[in-house]
Amino acid sequence: MFQAFERQNYHPKVLGLGLDKSSANQQYGGAVHGAESLTPLLEPSDHQNDPNVAQYLGAVRRYFPNQVPALDVYTEGDWVAAELFVQALRTLGTQPITRQNLANALNSIKGFSTGLTQPLSFGPGSSHDPNRCFQWIRNNNGAWTTYSGWNCF
Repeated sequence: MFQAFERQNYHPKVLGLGLDKSSANQQYGGAVHGAESLTPLLEPSDHQNDPNVAQYLGAVRRYFPNQVPALDVYTEGDWVAAELFVQALRTLGTQPITRQNLANALNSIKGFSTGLTQPLSFGPGSSHDPNRCFQWIRNNNGAWTTYSGWNCF
């Protein structure tokens, strides 16, 4: 679709989640320029000097160098999930790792900061969404840049 837009020199306003994948942006061509996206995580491309982003990118470059072009908000979210899982295991201490103990450990996490998102908190109940905080990013001639602070709903 984006390639067809580009061939027709048609540039509609595009809004989506997870549009920040570099490898996909190359295929989209100029059609993605001006697109906007909502992200629950710091956009790595314009926060590379942030130590938490640098740690994330450094680990991917070291252990999965061929995956660097495929990074996006989803892979960064997986990194945050892994950090949170490790924190839950630490919270368990010497307790056996069972489904219930792990759920209790996760539900006890309050204000856990990965530096890539707003602090995460969990609790029992039907909603296990740790936060509802997002930033707006925009593609400016091929580069994704953050143009808002955190917006929490």
